[in-house]
Amino acid sequence: MRRLHWSATARLLGGLLCLSGAMALVVLLPTARAGDRDWMVGSTPKAVSDWQEQAQAADELLSCLGLTRQQARALLPLIEQSAVVHIEDYQSTAELHDELVPAFTDFARQDSLNEGFTPDVERRTAQLNHQAKLAQEEKARRLLALEDQATELLTPTQRVFVEEFHPNRQRSAPPVDARGAVRRHLQAAAAQAQREAQRDELTEAQRALRELERPMNPTVGRVGNLLLHPAAADPLCRLAGVEPTHTMRGAAQVLQQGTPAHPIDRHREQQARVRCLRTEINNWNLINGLHLSVEQIDRVTRVYDATRPALAELKSRGRGPDARRDLAAAVLELETAVEQVLNRGQREVLAEYKACLIPPKNLKDPVRVGQANDSSQLERFLTRARRLTPQRTDAAIDELLAKETEHVGPLPASEQQERRTLLRKTIEDARRLSDVDFAIQKGELAARIARRDRVRELKTEIAALTHDRGLPGPISRFILQPEFIEQLRIRGEQLRRGPLAAGR
Repeated sequence: MRRLHWSATARLLGGLLCLSGAMALVVLLPTARAGDRDWMVGSTPKAVSDWQEQAQAADELLSCLGLTRQQARALLPLIEQSAVVHIEDYQSTAELHDELVPAFTDFARQDSLNEGFTPDVERRTAQLNHQAKLAQEEKARRLLALEDQATELLTPTQRVFVEEFHPNRQRSAPPVDARGAVRRHLQAAAAQAQREAQRDELTEAQRALRELERPMNPTVGRVGNLLLHPAAADPLCRLAGVEPTHTMRGAAQVLQQGTPAHPIDRHREQQARVRCLRTEINNWNLINGLHLSVEQIDRVTRVYDATRPALAELKSRGRGPDARRDLAAAVLELETAVEQVLNRGQREVLAEYKACLIPPKNLKDPVRVGQANDSSQLERFLTRARRLTPQRTDAAIDELLAKETEHVGPLPASEQQERRTLLRKTIEDARRLSDVDFAIQKGELAARIARRDRVRELKTEIAALTHDRGLPGPISRFILQPEFIEQLRIRGEQLRRGPLAAGR
């Protein structure tokens, strides 16, 4: 994935901004050329609206947060760097989307036929999806590093305030000179929330899952999203008593207008298209993995159609406690009806399903459907590793550990060497076996080196607690969605016509 250097960012800013004397605080559009007019005209209302909403939230936060001028000035270099990250991310993401849309379109079409993927389409999609994932993670890591620095500049009270802050709910907040009342209120609320979490098994399991998944899916927190967003630059600069920099104005320009090469409207359309294609592909992956019969599909869609009017009526009643309770009860009843349609293996697939673009082996291979402990990946690892030289074996172990970190989470430092030793010894044991004996024992060897999947365990625990409390679960999250049901209808028609008709 390409990443813009500062010189490239500066050139981009230079092409976007025109500053004029006393108008230093005003962001101007680039000088219009004939080919630029379509980019500028009618391209910004939604983006401007989103920007204004973000800026209003930042202004509201800063008016209540009680930053000193010294704190504000210390935050300015961080928001400057954040502006660079947002500009570079816009440019690289826009370029990548130009490739993602046609690649995902081809992949979704082949996925919908459930006849496998051509090597070129699968390889291209996997590579571009990996690029997109790396780009997203890189942006998050850069912003998280800035967020850590910004958090250190805040007092403990201010940190709690940011975490508890909700735009449009602070209208009656006391003025800055009465922050003691705010502090006492927030500290009491935080302590209460902590006690609730300790008493509540479901909340605690969800918290533990978030902590485990954080290294695998780095996510920017509220300090980064609110205090370091480029939309916070203006109010922060006012508080610091300085003018916004060229870079800050450039970020505002890009996030509201886009760039001449990638206008904001087209960029948003591409983003929406990529999201829709991801949803479509994830749905096909699950539909293919469930291997529902025509009868099962008909039963699920009939139940959904019969219940949809009542659910719509319940949703229209608003968000009060009674309305939420009645809606949850209706959804649970619908979930139960759909669950009864599925066999045991299908329920296991659904319980373990994780939305993914490239389907894993246990979704591609009908033989493995419902197998919770699929060791095929580790069997393939051992099959390959037993034939490698010692030097290449170490590289293969490094690669496996990196994949495990990505999918299961990082090991504690104290356990990393122990795992390396186990992997190396198991590979040596596999080498000593004849091909026939290895074929017989590879499952046992793979089970020996299988890592405990704490993420899967927590998800199973959460699913059970959720079900016991009558809360919506994976059936609601994945199956009882309009897009999924429509694709399920398509699969039903494909099965009725037969595979040859489905491929035409």
